Amino acid sequence: MDKHLTWRIIKAFYELYHTGRTKAWIVAHVYVKHLLQSRYLEYKRGVKDVLLASFRFCLLYEKEQWEILYQKYATFLGQYDLLSPYKDFTEFDLNRLMSIAQSAQVLEEFRENIRIGHENWQGVSNFFFKATKHIEKGTVLEDAVLRILGSVLRDWPVCDSNT
Repeated sequence: MDKHLTWRIIKAFYELYHTGRTKAWIVAHVYVKHLLQSRYLEYKRGVKDVLLASFRFCLLYEKEQWEILYQKYATFLGQYDLLSPYKDFTEFDLNRLMSIAQSAQVLEEFRENIRIGHENWQGVSNFFFKATKHIEKGTVLEDAVLRILGSVLRDWPVCDSNT
């Protein structure tokens, strides 16, 4: 089953593993529904807003190495001040953001091209996310990319779809 995990789900799995419980808001996620149906997770008796981890979930957590994933993403997000309960990223986005952060030479080229007006959001989005409209104006992802690329990019002109 394709999990399509997000940062919030990984964080909730971390909480489930370490405390044995988490808020049930994650039940809307398809993979979490599967875990409930397969009895890896269960609702707390008489309380529908709390999920409890079974022993099987703990084994799955270790097998899937979600601890390593959590530590990797938490460290990265903390480094760029992106740890917030309101910010959620897919694993794809997190891996692309980490790639951006590790691409020092490419970032310098983008910064220079932006400064002289030869680059825009669509170019950055296409280069790192392989889609010209993946980074949308005013989104959490845009904010994360701006934090990683640096404040020089805060003054980017708004790109319309014709450029």
